[in-house]
Amino acid sequence: MKTFYFKVAMSCGGCSRAIKNALEKNKDKVESFTVSLEDKIVAVTAGDDDYEIVKSILTKTGKTTEDAKQEEIEAFISKQKAAEEKAAEEKAAEEKAAEEKQE
Repeated sequence: MKTFYFKVAMSCGGCSRAIKNALEKNKDKVESFTVSLEDKIVAVTAGDDDYEIVKSILTKTGKTTEDAKQEEIEAFISKQKAAEEKAAEEKAAEEKAAEEKQE
C-alpha cells in the first residue's frame, strides 16, 4: 500500500463531498482516504501501482487535480498529526475526569 497526495480544486463542502463520494464508490480500489477542504489536499491509500487509477477517480469528479508538492504534503501530514495528538489528549482528559467523578 502507498499513500498518494493530490492538490484538488475544492472551494466548498459540495466539492469535498463529490470527492468523498467518488472515493467511497471505488472502495474496491481504495484502502482509505482523507479529504481536507481547508488544505485542498486529498490523501489516498491504495495499491502501490494504483496511482493512475486514483488520479482518474479524482479527475472524473470534474475537479482540477494535480500532484501535491512536497511542502504541501509535509504541512498536511504535520497538521494531521497535531489534530490526532490533540484528540488523544482530549480523550485522556475526559477519561481522567470520568474516573475522578466515579471516586
